[in-house]
Amino acid sequence: GVTRSRVREAIAGVEQRDAEARATLAQIDAGAARVFRQYEANQQRLVAARRQVGAAEAAMRGVRIEERVGERQSIDVLNAERDLAQARIAVAQADRDVTVSGYALLAIVGRLSPEALGLTAMASVEPAPAVSTGGLVVPIRAPARHPFASRFIIE
Repeated sequence: GVTRSRVREAIAGVEQRDAEARATLAQIDAGAARVFRQYEANQQRLVAARRQVGAAEAAMRGVRIEERVGERQSIDVLNAERDLAQARIAVAQADRDVTVSGYALLAIVGRLSPEALGLTAMASVEPAPAVSTGGLVVPIRAPARHPFASRFIIE
């Protein structure tokens, strides 16, 4: 009697842990799908923002030509410049969102590590040269793209 009771208790404990493990895996799967959908949406937003910059640049050229021939006023040029600046800001924000969601995607699939990002070689890199600007020392670094850009960004 006592042995059977302990066996049933042990089996119930194993089944409970199995159920918890399946629930955890389902949560991870749902989270990965959500992060991937967000990543794809951010990529699409980036493409749209880049197209908007192209349209704003074309509009800007047209407004400047029309202003030179007297068809537009200076305020129209300023408005076109504002629209172009806002479009460029939208590209920067969308690029940031793609980067963040890309790192989130790497994290959720277990691939976010210094090695996967190529950061282990950083210890052997020489320090960046610096420029003195009136007492403030500013390091000079080449602009860097996010390390996974070539693997994930589809344009």
